[in-house]
Order: sequence, then structure tokens, then C-alpha cells
Amino acid sequence: SLQLLFTIIAVEYVVAIGVAFKVLEVSGLPKEPFDAQKVFREYLAYCSPLIIYSLLGFAHEFADRWLLQYFGGSGEQGLYEIGYRFGLLSLLATTSLLNIFWKEFTEARDKEDLKRMKTLYTKASKFLFAFGAIVSGFLIPWSEDIVRVLLGPSYTAGAPVLAIMLVSSIYVAAGQINGTLLYAASRTKEYLFFGSILMAFSMPISYFMQAPQEAMIPGLELGAFGMALKRTLLMALQLNIMVWWIRRSYGWKFDWAYQVVGLVGSLFLGWAAHKAAVVLIAPVSPGPFFTAGIAFVLYVVMIGVMIWVFPWVAGLQRDEFLRYLKNPFKIS
Repeated sequence: SLQLLFTIIAVEYVVAIGVAFKVLEVSGLPKEPFDAQKVFREYLAYCSPLIIYSLLGFAHEFADRWLLQYFGGSGEQGLYEIGYRFGLLSLLATTSLLNIFWKEFTEARDKEDLKRMKTLYTKASKFLFAFGAIVSGFLIPWSEDIVRVLLGPSYTAGAPVLAIMLVSSIYVAAGQINGTLLYAASRTKEYLFFGSILMAFSMPISYFMQAPQEAMIPGLELGAFGMALKRTLLMALQLNIMVWWIRRSYGWKFDWAYQVVGLVGSLFLGWAAHKAAVVLIAPVSPGPFFTAGIAFVLYVVMIGVMIWVFPWVAGLQRDEFLRYLKNPFKIS
């Protein structure tokens, strides 16, 4: 039952806290006696904004899905979920990189090494955006084929939703580096502030995208496509506002060109590889997977050329990119 499952998870966390308290020796740090009241005050100051943000986030997500269900029904809900789930592919590199970035940025911040802080943030931001754009750039032209093969022809109406959500996932992946920086810098109040503004704008836009034209306050009646479009636009807006704010607060120059070049370049090359494979390979191909495989090879080569010409798009120098090409499994 769900009750038993949640009980087991709760017990797991309690045990993990006890083990961590002992293993990490937080009760006896060298040269720093453990002050429970001080730690609790710091914990409260750090986590209070995050608690509020979690509650607002839950309410926002629930309201979004409720509006989609109320105006669009379970069919639109299903189409949106398809795009949402497949869009998570662009987040594959995010989790592992964020943990490393958090540790390194915190260490540089404690040493007041602004140069290293800037280097870490710039490289991580550009890499995550480029990685998401490269993954989505290849998948978007194949959206209809992906839905048809994995879910069946009855779900092909969800292909445009999937394409838009793949673009959204690029900004979600890149935006997580901003959240991690604010966590590492103990700037959780700012994280709450920006998140609250986004959610405040999101709700009326969700209604406008979902409501029928004959409603008292008419809307566009776009269903799952409208929800995906709203999510993409707001994620892009939030990403750039937070990048501007973070760079301004540390005295760094605002940089946005990598987003335009990375996104437009990846989408164009993905489209070109898809067209080349469909027009030249598909008529003589033994199957769709072979055609997609040839398209993937073409795409990888073209992306490699793009990064070689514009290495800064991925946060690299040309000599760094050359080293990674020679030994891609040894990245320092």
C-alpha cells in the first residue's frame, strides 16, 4: 500500500540521518565545537525560503495540471505528459555535474576566489546549455517517429508537444546551474524571490492558454501544446533573468550569445541531418532505425564542426576540445 511505502521511505531517511551524523562526525568538527542552537539558526535561515518555495511549487504544479485536466481533459493531459517525460532526456548530464559544481563553487567562494567562481559558473552554464541543445536538436525532427514507434500511431498528435518540451528541457537543464549556485552561495532568499515571480506570472498565462474562446474570460484553447509553449517561454525568461542577476551581483559581464548560437545551430543541424537521411538514405534503407542511425552520424560530425568553429558555445577552448576528442573518457 502507499501508506506502507511512505512509512518505509520515512524510516529510511531517519536511519540515513543517524548514520550520516556519526560517519560525517558533525558533532565534533576539529577546532569548532558543535553549537546546536547556532546550527539550528543557520539551518532555519537557509531552509525557510526553500520550504516556502516547495509549498508554492507544489501548489503551482497542481494548479497547472488541474487547469489542463479541467479544460483539456485526460487526452491533453496524456499528450503533455509524453512531452514532459521525453524532455527529461536533456537532463541526463545535469545531476552529476551539479554536485561537482556545488562542491567546487563553495570551495572557491570560501577562498573568495572570484576568478575561479566565474570560470566554474561560465563553463558549467555553457556546457549544460550546449548539451541540452545538442540532445534536443537531434530528437526534435524525429518527434513524430519517436511517438509513433514507442507509443503507437494514436499518440502522434503529441509530437508537436514533444518538440516544444524538448526545447523547454534545454532551459530547465541550464537553469539548474543557477539554482545550484544560489544554494552554494547560501542565497536561498533570492531563489525564492525569482521562483515566486515566475509562478505568479505562470498561473494567469496557464489559464489564458487553456480556457476556451467562449469562456467569460476567453483564452486560446491550446491544450497541451499551449502548456508546453508557456513552459518553454517562461523557462527561457527565468534563465536569462537569473543569469543577468547573478552576473551583475558578482560584477561579471552578461553573456547570452552562446544561447542563440547553440540553440539555433543545434536545431538547424538536426533538421539538416534529418532531411539528408530521409531524402538520401530512407529510399534504400532497410529500416527506420538505420536511417536514424545515419542521421545521428551526420549530426555528430556537424556538431563537432560547429563546436570546433565556436568552442565557446560549449564553454571550451579549442585546445580543450581537441584533447577531449583525442581522449573523450579522460576529462579533467
